[in-house]
Amino acid sequence: DNLSPGSEGAVDFKMKFLRKRAAINEEIYFYLDASYDIDGSSARYMAKSSKIKILSNVDFKSNGYYYSPQGDQLGVGPLPPTVDMQTNYWVFWEIDNFGNDLGDVSVTAQLPENAVWTGNKSLISGNLRYGEIGRRVIWTVNDISKAGGNYRAGFEVGLIPAQSDVGETLKILADIKFSAYDKFCGKEIVKTNIKNITTNLETDKLASGKGKVAP
Repeated sequence: DNLSPGSEGAVDFKMKFLRKRAAINEEIYFYLDASYDIDGSSARYMAKSSKIKILSNVDFKSNGYYYSPQGDQLGVGPLPPTVDMQTNYWVFWEIDNFGNDLGDVSVTAQLPENAVWTGNKSLISGNLRYGEIGRRVIWTVNDISKAGGNYRAGFEVGLIPAQSDVGETLKILADIKFSAYDKFCGKEIVKTNIKNITTNLETDKLASGKGKVAP
């Protein structure tokens, strides 16, 4: 495009970069190399951006199981779930982090009305609690190292289907949210598009597909 003498213009653009591997406290720069013509002559302008801090590479996993990945039975009760009978499942949360130190890490989820908090849990790090009034499961970890570590929590949830649930796949855990504060960047990392955990148990090779409620 052309610019008349004395006029101004602006260009907005978005940029993606390929992150081949995460680095600790990673910073990047952008370089601008612009060429243009003015009064019949060619000119070139080069500039470098200020430092841009990169958010930590955080992976949060949330899965439900009746059988462990090794084939051991974790759950109790009928499979597929059956009307008026309680089936217990296990939910496992795991945080994998590399890049920057994290603080104020929180994972929350909603327990459905027909679900039961059994109180059985397995905790490697942090604090795991259940709020009966709001039916919220809350896992908090004060600090997570930029070099990673063992950050896992597991808990048991019971499900009692009603007659109206026959033929349906039910939620075991819903509205799962992850948040953490990236100390290097000074920014909050939020993940809200996390799949609900259902009786279909997609990551359980032995129980997957056995989620529809039986009479």
